[in-house]
Amino acid sequence: MYVNIYDESYSQDVVTSDRKLVTSASVFGILRQQLAKNIGIKRIKGFLFHYGWEMGVKAAKEALQTETSLEYLIKHGPILHIENGHIKGIKHECNYELDGQGRIKSFFSFGTWFGSYEAEEHIKRLGHSNHSVCHTLIGYASGFMSTIFGETLLAKEITCVGKGDDGCGWVIKPKRDWETELDADEVQEFYNETPIVMELEYTYDQILDPKIVVTRLSKFQNKLTEEIINGSDLQTIADIVFYMVNIPMIIEDSVLRTITYSGLSEESYMEFKAEMEVYMEESRINHKQLFPISKKIIKTANHERLITPILLQKEIIGYCTFVYKDIKDHHEEDYLFLDRLANAASLILLNEKTKFESFEKMKGNFLEQILESRLPASEIVKRGKYIGLDLEQNYYISVMKYKNTKTTIEDEFLLQEQIFETTYRYFNDRNTNLLVGHRDGQMVLLISNQSLKHTSIHDVIKEYHVYMTKKYPYGNFKFGISHLGADIHQAAKCYSLILEK
Repeated sequence: MYVNIYDESYSQDVVTSDRKLVTSASVFGILRQQLAKNIGIKRIKGFLFHYGWEMGVKAAKEALQTETSLEYLIKHGPILHIENGHIKGIKHECNYELDGQGRIKSFFSFGTWFGSYEAEEHIKRLGHSNHSVCHTLIGYASGFMSTIFGETLLAKEITCVGKGDDGCGWVIKPKRDWETELDADEVQEFYNETPIVMELEYTYDQILDPKIVVTRLSKFQNKLTEEIINGSDLQTIADIVFYMVNIPMIIEDSVLRTITYSGLSEESYMEFKAEMEVYMEESRINHKQLFPISKKIIKTANHERLITPILLQKEIIGYCTFVYKDIKDHHEEDYLFLDRLANAASLILLNEKTKFESFEKMKGNFLEQILESRLPASEIVKRGKYIGLDLEQNYYISVMKYKNTKTTIEDEFLLQEQIFETTYRYFNDRNTNLLVGHRDGQMVLLISNQSLKHTSIHDVIKEYHVYMTKKYPYGNFKFGISHLGADIHQAAKCYSLILEK
């Protein structure tokens, strides 16, 4: 069957102003639902307010072309509300006083809307809210009344069907009156005069935002990868990250000692560091968890931190932190960039750890050769100079026996590696150059007298013993110390004498 219909239809009325569109309330309900999905419930409050404001201003200007009586216009506004299908009915009262120039001396209006389409559609599409939802109606009333009075009058919904109240009650007052009752943030957030076109631009940007974030994150990740491949250190990485995300940052070790920072002046850094020390002390006193095992926000007196751990072989070895004057300045995607930074820091620290361990193990092998008297004294002295040790100086040898009462045989080797790493990091942090190695299941240390810096060997080993006991509370540590050696070729004999004690 073939059907062909041809017709032309035109309105007989000439459109002299904006064209009127007839649509259903459900269309606005769908629009509201999609806005909530794309820009969030909080943001649609301002968006719909400004949308309603523009409608109210336009309706008021059209009404002023035929009537200028305030009494008529005040009554006419609710009629337009009803005719446009915004509400089914209204009860309201308006009291105002003007001065000789027609300016407002006092103003107060209140009332109730019945059958708000906004409340009905919000419940239908999004469920009941914890706050009032008739933002378009509030904007419409505010725009209409402000236009006819020539001064900013703002409506605020006191009760709302959308949040479970019996009716939608509202109050209208001059903006200056609201500013004395509401906090500045609430007035600025809800009643600012941002044009609807700017709200639309923001909405459009928000809809595109996920794509923008993914693109930025990809570029960020690629740059970090490139720098890691090129062998950049943590300071270089920190400076690059600050340049790309424009957020000050601090990279710290596992006990929150600073490794590096970027985007902060030295003065600001020292101020924030002092505040963090106060926070740490208060946390200890109040028995709060100090170090996060995942992302955490920390608030101090004058700054706030977004902090995440740096993990290496399932162990926390440090923390990456973004620093804000106000945590409200941070965005959700900041977590993503911080995670990438932590991953990059982990790889760099792993590389440094590997190089450091290799160097220390080489020194450990050197110590073993010394104790086995496999090298002539001249060769020992020469190799010592390569690693920054003057082995022509007097020296001490200390032997540490250790046993972890809680460990299993399978964990014994891992414990040995941990103690070895802890030992050379302990002395490295104190700028004490020495040789550390394993021999016969014991830790052996060769320390030059020059490295002691006028401190007795017994005090040095005593402090080291206290540290190891705290670090490994289930460990049993015993130490032996040799007499002062003068000839490096006699190191094996010094070692043997300790074992005989």
